[in-house]
Amino acid sequence: MTRPTLDLAAYLARHSVAVTKTKDRADGGQLFELETCPWDPAHMRSAFAGQQPSGALYAGCQHDSCSAKAWADFRDAVEGTGWRETKQEREGGPPPRQVKGPERGELIVTRADRVLARAVEWLWTHRVARRAVNLFDGDPGTGKSATTTDLVARVTTGAPMPFELTGHDPADAIILSYEDDPATTIRPRLEAAGADLTRVHIIEGVRVEDDVIPPSLPEDIEKIGDLIARFNAALAVVDPLMAAISGELDAHRDQDVRRALSRLRNLAQQTGAAFLVIRHLKKSAGPAIYAGGGSIGIIGAARAAHVVGRDPNDSSACVIAPNKVNIAKPVPAVRYRIEDATVYGADGTSIETCRVAWMGEAPELTADMLTAKPAEPEDHSELEEAAAWLRDRLAGGARFPSKAVRAEAREVGIATRTFHRARKALGIKAKQFKEADKLAWFIWLPVGADGQDPKGWPSGPSFPDAPEKAEAARYDTSDGQMANGADGQAGWPSAEGATPARPKPSRRARRGRARRKKRSEAAP
Repeated sequence: MTRPTLDLAAYLARHSVAVTKTKDRADGGQLFELETCPWDPAHMRSAFAGQQPSGALYAGCQHDSCSAKAWADFRDAVEGTGWRETKQEREGGPPPRQVKGPERGELIVTRADRVLARAVEWLWTHRVARRAVNLFDGDPGTGKSATTTDLVARVTTGAPMPFELTGHDPADAIILSYEDDPATTIRPRLEAAGADLTRVHIIEGVRVEDDVIPPSLPEDIEKIGDLIARFNAALAVVDPLMAAISGELDAHRDQDVRRALSRLRNLAQQTGAAFLVIRHLKKSAGPAIYAGGGSIGIIGAARAAHVVGRDPNDSSACVIAPNKVNIAKPVPAVRYRIEDATVYGADGTSIETCRVAWMGEAPELTADMLTAKPAEPEDHSELEEAAAWLRDRLAGGARFPSKAVRAEAREVGIATRTFHRARKALGIKAKQFKEADKLAWFIWLPVGADGQDPKGWPSGPSFPDAPEKAEAARYDTSDGQMANGADGQAGWPSAEGATPARPKPSRRARRGRARRKKRSEAAP
């Protein structure tokens, strides 16, 4: 609706603003020359007020001191600032509406003693509740869709839910899938699970003019509700949730998510159906409560939430572990396996599909275990490889120059920082001794390791009784030079009087060196 436009000539007359000249503009607007400037009475016939053909208003003064003035300042000078409080900018028009969107009515209040208490209705006891939104979070390939298909089959045939003894009356189920094809995936899985296909209703799209598009939430909530009511469905599957949320909403914005899921929750309460919503996990792992994609409001809206993942103790099995069930006592995780199955098409051709084989409870597993970041061997292998190399290098009960050992470590790809960390982890001793009239640091394995005596000095043929004698043994008596082994490397004499060859780097050390070299070459 177009708001009324202010009549500028009538406005100036009503507020006794003296006008010396009126000019009709060529574009249909009007310009009024004012006798006195409203901001400075000394400015005569320099102020003006005008109206655009569109109705827009403007005002000003030609003096530099008033160059920043505009229509709002003109109204302040003529009327005072009270007009700003109501924002009633056009004469005769109603004040602007203060509430956006449809007007809200009175609050609906129910006294607590008039609320009829009732027990939670379960589709799968303490795991999937009726009249509520339930959540399955998991990575692709963990059998989320296969397990929901199995539950759909049990609903349609009245068979007991997994690990339950009693069944229920057969009921219809609704499937809204954005990823699986009805012909090649959904129906074969339903057949393999033994579902009553006449009770399963697959939503393939919604007609918009001459096109068919996927349904979205919350726009198509009412249509989904009508479908559930028509068939009195007990279960409705949404797979996955992010594909169902409207493009006009931000799935990572808590307010938008709650807007969509609150209507889904209301629909569940009205129809009595259990909504089972599938969601993928984020790429970054972490605590299960935060691991699902999108806003935290998603799991907040769900009454029961579970994590579906690979069994960390058995890679061939999967697990459904409760993440949040705030309407029942905690239940243990359950384990299952995805098995191959074969069904036959209308023309008799065989179709390879899968089905769920339930294995039993897994009380030792939790949702956090399924979403925990797996320990990467690279995280600790560098330190472990360095420690293994250093232990081998210092074996034999001798002490070695720290600087020389550190240089050898760098040659096999062990960084100086990692070398010191490995030395600390092994508890390697370090002490200064005089060598050629200079002090130098020497290192050796800790007390009690590899034949060391309880005093802490390395023992063995390469170390006589005292450090001073060991220092003398470091030199060849003929030329005073450090004794060398067969490979020309300096070191402590062995039992035969020759320096042992430098130990060959371990396989782990060589692999670590190759990885670090590859990363350094790939770095920009």
